[in-house]
Amino acid sequence: MKIALAQMAPVLLDRARTVEKVVSHLRRAASEGAELVAFGETLVPGYPVWIERTDGARFESSLQKDIYARYVDQAVEVGAGHLDAVIEAARELGVYVVLGTAERDPRRGRSIFASALSIGPKGEI
Repeated sequence: MKIALAQMAPVLLDRARTVEKVVSHLRRAASEGAELVAFGETLVPGYPVWIERTDGARFESSLQKDIYARYVDQAVEVGAGHLDAVIEAARELGVYVVLGTAERDPRRGRSIFASALSIGPKGEI
């Protein structure tokens, strides 16, 4: 099995544009014979790099609240179709995908989970 490790940057806090980049990388990897394509931790919508640069421990900071609200808004909710383009590309290309996401569950409020989603070549998660 040929495995591709996609080393790419997200469009930080922009789920839709990052998903577009993921699909582009999937197509490229598949065209080069990859059967499994793996992406990095919390790629969609990006790793919270601002925390160490903006005094992230200040929980009552309006800046932290604003950025976190954007992060929650852009986090992946699988059931809402946020990854449909990736799922369809995996199906179309017949490849396995491991994709790191910041995932939200609408039943859990504003909690975010670092998830590694596995998508099969038939589009199954």
